[in-house]
Amino acid sequence: MLALTGRENRLLAALARTGDLRAAAAAEAIGYETARGAIKAALAKSGFARQGALVATALQLDAIDDPSPIHLGGHLQQAIGLSDRQVALARLIALGSTRDEAARQLGLGRETAKAELKILFQLVGVTSSVGLSVVAAQLGIAARLLAASDIGATDLAAASEPLRLISRSGGRAGRIAFADYGPKGRIPALHFHTATTSRYYPRSYIAWLQRLGLRPVMIDRPGYGFTDMIGGDYTPQAVLDALDVAGHLGAEKFHVIARGGTMLLAELAAHHRERIVRAVVLNPEPAPGDDARMTGIQGSYKRIFYTLPRKIRPLTRYLSAHLSDGVIERIAGRMFGASAADQRLFADPEIRRAYVYATRLAAIQGGVGLEALSIAELRGAPPPIADGGFITILSGEEDAMYRPEDSWPRLLAAWPGARAERVAGAGRLLHLQHPELVAAALDEGSQKSRKPRQPGR
Repeated sequence: MLALTGRENRLLAALARTGDLRAAAAAEAIGYETARGAIKAALAKSGFARQGALVATALQLDAIDDPSPIHLGGHLQQAIGLSDRQVALARLIALGSTRDEAARQLGLGRETAKAELKILFQLVGVTSSVGLSVVAAQLGIAARLLAASDIGATDLAAASEPLRLISRSGGRAGRIAFADYGPKGRIPALHFHTATTSRYYPRSYIAWLQRLGLRPVMIDRPGYGFTDMIGGDYTPQAVLDALDVAGHLGAEKFHVIARGGTMLLAELAAHHRERIVRAVVLNPEPAPGDDARMTGIQGSYKRIFYTLPRKIRPLTRYLSAHLSDGVIERIAGRMFGASAADQRLFADPEIRRAYVYATRLAAIQGGVGLEALSIAELRGAPPPIADGGFITILSGEEDAMYRPEDSWPRLLAAWPGARAERVAGAGRLLHLQHPELVAAALDEGSQKSRKPRQPGR
C-alpha cells in the first residue's frame, strides 16, 4: 500500500521491533546512513513526517488492513496509570509530533515536556518516540479487534480488562502485559496460556473464579499480546516475567493455573518452589515423541509445531492478516473434534468471541512467541522436583488434542506426589466447563481426600 522497496519494508519492520533506527540498521546489517536514507524515502512515499507515525500505521496495516487515528485515552491511562497530561503528550508524540511541537500544543514549557516525556518513556517501558508509537498502535489494534467481530455483538464494557503494562526488572529489556482482576488481598492465581492463545479469557470464567475465592491474574507470555519478546533462554525468561508480575502485585506467594505452559510451570517449580502455594495443570501437552494423537486437523497443526518451527512465524503472519473471525471460529470448532462438551460450550457467543480474540491477540507480534515457545518448550524434559504434592493435573476425557496416556507419565515421574485425574464430560475447554475443579485443585484442604488416578483407569 505504501509502495515500499524490499529494503524499506524490512527496515521498517526492524524499526518496529527495536524502536531505534541504529539498532534496526544493525539488525539488517546495513550502515546507519543507508538506513536513514531508506527511512527518509519511506517517509516521503507515505506522507508522514516522523518515524513513529509511519511505524504505527505500518503495524495497523499489517494487522487489520485499515489504519485509523490512534486513540490512546483510556487504554494507555488504564494500562499504565498515566495522568491526563501524560496521555495527551503520549498521543501527540505517537502521532508524529516532536517534543517541542507537542509542548506548544499543550501549553507546556520545553523543560516540563522533556521531564514528562522522560517519565512517560519509563512508565511505558520504551526509550524513544518510535517505541511509544509501537505501544500505542498495539493497544489501538487490540481495542479495534475486540470491538469489530463478525461473530456477533457483545457488551464491550463487560469485555474490557484491567490491563497493566510494567517494565521488566533486573536490567531486562521490554515490558510485560497482564490483567489483574482482583480482588486485592487474595493470593494471585497466575494464568499461563496455551501456545495459540493469550491472556484474554471470557468474563464469565473470571467471575466464576472470583466467586470461588480466587484472584485471577492473566499474563501474556514473551512474544504474545503486549508482552515484548525477550532475548536469551525463552522459558527461564518467561519465569522471570511471572516473578516480575508477582513482585509488582506485592505477592510473595501465588497459585499457578497452567492451561498451557506446562514446561514454564516445571521451570518455575524447580527453581522457585517456595513461591508457589498450589498449581493446577489443565490438559497438559506431551513431548512430541510421545504424542500419539496425530490425525485430523489437530495432527496437521502439531506436525508444523513439532517439526517446522521456523515456518510458524510466516504462517502466523499470513493467517492473522487473511482469516476472518468466522473462519477462525470454524477452525476452532474442528479442533475440538467430536467433543460434545466443547461443542456445546462453544455455541455460547461470549465463549466464541473470547476465544477468537485471544487467538488474534496472540498473533499481534507476528508469531515470534509461538516460534520461540515451539523451539524451547517441547524439546526437553521437565526438570524434576523433590515433592510434587502441590500440583494437580486435570485432563478432560473428551480433549481432542492430547491424551493423558501420552502426557502424564513424564510429568508424574518429574513431580512425585502430584495428583492426576481424568474429568468425565469435559474436553479441551475444561477450565470453562468445570471452574469449580480448578478452584478445588488450589484448595489445600480439598486435596487430602483426593487420590491420583493413573492413565487408563
